[in-house]
Amino acid sequence: MIAAEISENPIDKRSVYIAAGLISGCGALTFNVMPILVGAMADAFQLSKTELGDIVASFSIGFTLIAIAALFWVHKVNWRIASIAAVALSVAALAAMTLISTVQALSLLTLLVGVGMGALYALVMAILSGSNQPDRAFGLKLGLETLPGAILLFLLPVTIAPTFGFDGIVLTMAATALLLGTASFFLPTQSANSHHIQSSINQQDLWLTILALGASLLFFTGIAASWAFLELLAKTQSLPTEDVGTILAIAFIICGVGGFVAAAIGDRYGRILPVAGIILSNCVGLWILSIFTSSIEYAIGTSLFLFSVNFALAYTFGLTAEVDSSGVMIVLSAAILSIGSIIGPATAGRLVESMGYDAMLLFSAGCAIASLLLYLFVYRIHCRASPRSLRVEATNNQKC
Repeated sequence: MIAAEISENPIDKRSVYIAAGLISGCGALTFNVMPILVGAMADAFQLSKTELGDIVASFSIGFTLIAIAALFWVHKVNWRIASIAAVALSVAALAAMTLISTVQALSLLTLLVGVGMGALYALVMAILSGSNQPDRAFGLKLGLETLPGAILLFLLPVTIAPTFGFDGIVLTMAATALLLGTASFFLPTQSANSHHIQSSINQQDLWLTILALGASLLFFTGIAASWAFLELLAKTQSLPTEDVGTILAIAFIICGVGGFVAAAIGDRYGRILPVAGIILSNCVGLWILSIFTSSIEYAIGTSLFLFSVNFALAYTFGLTAEVDSSGVMIVLSAAILSIGSIIGPATAGRLVESMGYDAMLLFSAGCAIASLLLYLFVYRIHCRASPRSLRVEATNNQKC
């Protein structure tokens, strides 16, 4: 019964998974290479730290607002056309950055990039929410979306920036977005179940969906908090700059691998054991980062910490899609990540200034544990109430 249901679902095709992952990679591209882009902006436009902060904020504002607005448009449009339009907006805004010279114009174009890429990210969340295997679908998406950013993190500082500067960086990003955007043609035009999308949601499912989104928010807030300061943390032990750069780049790839591992595991071992295990990995990594004295220890701690990111999000996204009976609110996951990327670093900066890096790492661990507890609560309530969850768990010889 379940196998037949999966085979008939047009979302659960390898081509759709890959296309969605590549489009999501386009949506996450600017965020993933933001440190390099911001540095190039500072050199090209002679910007102050405040101006740089405002420009980064404009990207987050555009990304968040379009992701929230997706509640009202994502199930009413042709997904292929929407993806092509969002890619075109992102590419045009990036390319136009080579033609302007004022901070105001740069902020406006950065906001437009945020709108385009936020639309892409929200669109993919909506597409994959229709999967019969959401944990696996989101795991593959998260793994694939990391790859373009990881490639550019190696490529831009070494080959593009020294020769072509800021213009070369944004044009390379535009070309990458255009290339990834060709995957739009492999997306479905609309969900086969779009006529079942509900305009309302029952009270219990609404609260469970909000709490599931909260689990993603808590987890990613903790991740963003420590990720933003990992390079500065390394300097407290005077680690070689070259080692730190290499470690962070490799760890970012490991972050992507976490998504692929989650996709491979899916719900084979239920939904509790994988998430509990990865939160343990996250906390062990943070503990090592609190006591490291060498590059090897720093690499181990960073790798364990970042491996957990896409792995855990695959399951929190999957649970959100499962409990969201309306099929609409899952798109808010894109906004949740953007909000977490704002709250986390802001909180961490204040903790580091007042109490040091250990307080920051403890905050991240606390967010991870709180996320796990919230995830378990939502899962247990939903598992008791949902026949579909019971069928899936029974298929995997697991009890709720």
